[in-house]
Order: sequence, then C-alpha cells, then structure tokens
Amino acid sequence: MASESKINMSRRDFLNVGALSVAGTMMGVPGTPVGKMHASEKCHKRPNILLILTDDQHYQALGCQGHPFLHTPNLDALAEEGVLFDNSFVTSPTCWASRASLFLGQYALTHGVHDAQVDLEPEQIQGLYPVLLRQHGYYTGYIGKFGVGFNAPKDAFDYFDGLPGDTRYIQRHNGKNRHMTRILTDKALWFLQNCPEDKPFCLSVGMKAPHAEDYAVHPFPAEADFVDWYSKASLPENLLYDKRHFEALPEFLKNSEGRNRHQYTFSSQSQAVASLRNYYRLISGIDRAVAELRTQLAVQGLADNTIIIFTSDNGYCTGERGLEGKWLPYEDMIRVPLVIMDPRDGTNRGSHESRMVLNIDLAPTILSMAEMVTPASMHGKDLSALLYGDTSAWRQHWMFENRYDHPAIPHSVGMRTDRWKYIHWQNDTGCRMNNRQSSLGEHSEELYDLHQDTHEVRNLAMLDEHQATLNQMRTLLTKVQQSYACA
Repeated sequence: MASESKINMSRRDFLNVGALSVAGTMMGVPGTPVGKMHASEKCHKRPNILLILTDDQHYQALGCQGHPFLHTPNLDALAEEGVLFDNSFVTSPTCWASRASLFLGQYALTHGVHDAQVDLEPEQIQGLYPVLLRQHGYYTGYIGKFGVGFNAPKDAFDYFDGLPGDTRYIQRHNGKNRHMTRILTDKALWFLQNCPEDKPFCLSVGMKAPHAEDYAVHPFPAEADFVDWYSKASLPENLLYDKRHFEALPEFLKNSEGRNRHQYTFSSQSQAVASLRNYYRLISGIDRAVAELRTQLAVQGLADNTIIIFTSDNGYCTGERGLEGKWLPYEDMIRVPLVIMDPRDGTNRGSHESRMVLNIDLAPTILSMAEMVTPASMHGKDLSALLYGDTSAWRQHWMFENRYDHPAIPHSVGMRTDRWKYIHWQNDTGCRMNNRQSSLGEHSEELYDLHQDTHEVRNLAMLDEHQATLNQMRTLLTKVQQSYACA
C-alpha cells in the first residue's frame, strides 16, 4: 500500500516505479516482448502521435497548474519539455459532443452529435483525424472510452479496443479484479510494442479516469497503490464553495442534473473532502500511466520522434456553486488541461501559452504535424504556430454550446472573448439540431467581465452601462452560429 510519504518522491523515483511496472504488468500480455527496438532505418520521418484523453478533468488539476497538493510529476515533466496551454477550452462541455468535436475538428452545431446515442454518419467517419492519418500511411489505434454513439467505428482503425462510456473502474480481467486505469495502460503498452516498424503510428487513449461512477456511494474508486495518498489534504480554498453562490442561481439550475449528482459527491464537507481526495488519486494514477508509456517509448527508441498530447474531454465542477459535473458554460466546465510535447523542436520548450485554444484545434494540429493539409470541413486552427514560436494574430472569440436533450440539463449557447463571456440559456427542450437550425428561446442571459470577475459571480446583463457590450456579444453569437450551421 502506498503511503502519503510517496507524495514527496522524486521525479526519477516515480519514473523508475513506472518502468518497473511496465516490465511487471506486461507479463502474459500477447505480443512483442518488452525491449524490442524499432530499427531507426525503418522509421518513417513523420512523427508518431500519442494522444492521452482523460475524462472530466478540471483544468487546474495538475501540479504544474499550481495545485496545492496534487502530485503529477510526470505530467509536470511533460509540460516542462513541451508547451502548457493555460487557456484551453472545449466548445461543448459534454463527453460525446466534445469528443466528436475533437475527432472531427468541428463545432457541434455542424456535426450534430448532441446526444450519447447519436452515431457518426459514414461520411463523418471519413473525416476523423485518425481515419485521415490512416489514409496517408499511419498505423492507427484507439484504446479506451471512445464516447461517441453506441456503435463505434471499429473498422476505421487498424486497431480498436474501445469501451462503453459507463464502464466501471474495477473489472474482471484475465481472472483478476483490476482497475480500469491499469487495464488501459497495459493495452496501450501492448499497442506500442506491436506497431509495425515501417509506419508511423497514431495512438489515441481514452482514459475513464477521473470520471465519477455516477450515483455511486464511492464515486471515485482509486487504484490500490494510491488509496492512502492525500489522506491529510484538505479541500482547496474556493470562493464558489460558499452556499450563497448556489442560492444566487436561477431555479432551473438549482434543480438541474448537476444538483442531483451533487448529493453523491459534494453535499457535505466530509463527503466533498473524500470525493476530492479520491478524484485526485485517480489523476495521480493517470500520471503514473504517462510515466510508463514514456518509458516504453524510450525502450523502443521512439521517444525522440513521438509527439505527446495530453488533454481532457471537458472540465469538471467539483462542488462549485453547489453543483457537480459538466454540461454548463461556466469556466470550471469548459476549460481543460492541455499539454503538447514535440521532442523534435525545443523552440518554446517549458513555456506557458496564454492565447485561447480549443479542442477543435487538435485535429488540424495533428494533421499538420503529420505533414497533411487540413480539410475545409474542420473549423479549428493549427496550433503549430503557437507551439513553435509564431506570434501572428490569433482568434479573438469563439462559441460554446450545449444542446443535449435532458430534462434536467438546460440548453445553452454563448460567446467568449479574452475579456467577456456571454451566456444565453435556452428554454426550448427539443433542440436536437436535426434540421441544423437553432431555436433561440428567450429565457435568461448572463454577461461577465472576466478581467474583473474570474469566478463569474456578477452578472452584468441587466445593467444599463453594459447593454452595448451585451448587444455586441448577441450579434457576434448570431453571426458565428450562422457560419457553422449546416443546411
């Protein structure tokens, strides 16, 4: 059992633990033995790409983001060797819509995946970044939670070992009860060992962690190695834990799904402390997985030519405003961690990038790294300019949206700039966007000056002195929606 003293171990010790775990856990896994080297003369010049996608990770839930006690030395090291994006967002704070946007590089208003049950259309599958890479000579794999529709496009990958979204953490695997993080890590290691030597690879790993087991008594079951971690840690200071911020919410949010789930995770001080400790333990488990994957890349001689991207499908509300979960357009739910490490270029190594980037930027960025042209169907921007030191003008605004049909989750759309955030709550409940047309019902509006109000607690929408800004944001939202709506 791990003790809390492990929290103070050095990065070298932590990496060594990961390396030993690779050798131990891979015993009995079919495939090439650990230590098989990829002959350098057979490696394609184009880089390998490893995307690690967590589930419901708060944007500040990393040591390198200044968290007071969360221990993530390997993710911190990844940021030190790459670029840490301090203002990274998803355009839709729901798993399925966000993942479809990441894979396709599109706003949900265009791709139409607003519900867990919506499968990708055949023509959409052809536009997924792994499918495009495969058409251009990459060996592609997907492991873990895919999270878009009931019928994942298994045949579109060279290797697919996906999971349904509601998979429990503890699974019977190879005759033993094992944690999902351990299972997915082993599968990813097996993929790396068995890649063909004459092709670059693109592996996407969809971790379940740190997503809650919804409505469970113990919603964040950690790996056994981490159950004693953070046992003395207290709840971090957060203005939004004050009950008055729940009382200030409109009634439709007080009775929303976020409040329903709150009772299982953060409804009392003791419950909130226990939930957060286990939530952070799950993230430390992911950190160890990153160490093992990087060790395996080094063993196989692939580390110097493998780009690693680490991010999450959406943010997470850890009790702020008396709520839990995602779906809503507040910062805790739309902001995500993002680290990109390209070992081939050290221009901005160890830097923080403050410009606003989106999950829809990752597909065009990956294609650019693979020396491919971004298709016109993608709305995102290539992040290479930011990664490699370009200071050209960048986006000034972007749209967020949630059109998921759920009786306890309100629809919302809005715009964000560097300074302003505009939220339009919609009172229609049938906005599935099947006809690709938006129905903006008058319900409620919010306007925040993020330079003065980082916690989004002072709604300016009804104040006379801010009506000009409110109208500008309304107009901007209308224009952007018209740009991305499909006929």
